[in-house]
Amino acid sequence: MDLAGVDLNLLVAFDALLDERSVTRAAIRLSLSQPGMSNALARLRKLFGDPLLVRDGTALVPTPRAEALRQPVRDALAIIRGALDEPAGFDPARDRATWTVSCSDYSLLMLIGPLVRRLAAAAPGVTIRVLPRAPDPVRLLRDGTADLVTVVPERAVPHLRRTADIRVLEPPVALPSITETLWWHPRHSASPAHQWIRERVTEIAAELDQVPCGGNQER
Repeated sequence: MDLAGVDLNLLVAFDALLDERSVTRAAIRLSLSQPGMSNALARLRKLFGDPLLVRDGTALVPTPRAEALRQPVRDALAIIRGALDEPAGFDPARDRATWTVSCSDYSLLMLIGPLVRRLAAAAPGVTIRVLPRAPDPVRLLRDGTADLVTVVPERAVPHLRRTADIRVLEPPVALPSITETLWWHPRHSASPAHQWIRERVTEIAAELDQVPCGGNQER
């Protein structure tokens, strides 16, 4: 069905008619006139090619087609209402959100680990999912598989030494510096919740700049 020619207000009328089983009560519920609701029912019947509601004594009874449509239509309306009712801000102490981050082991150690520990107290309803670094991070963002990607390790040395007996060697050649960049899809730029989580990552990254990196290195 081509949605370009569908009046989505008809789905609201359909939901009310299925609930009320009465044109009069459905009209009152939606603040419409009875002729207006009758017209909506006629348009729904034409749209779906089915009577949808048939009279049984004094009541209207849904057809099998109407029963099959009832839950999908209700779910679709709930999604639309939820999108339109999204709050203007984000309250980390009360709101719930799940973010997926694609990152290297270094970023997991230096950024995401501290982020998760900080969120446990400040934002108990926020969950961070971690994916390994991907060869095509743009696709992850575009497809919605990830919300944020980071490419990252001299700073990791002290952390690694606390968890493993390692020996650190200087590289035999000069290596270029690494610049970490946080990526996200433009569709999330105006989201208060997404902006909030980006700011937390930025705060932790800024704190890393204030801590001397490295540790004693061995040749």
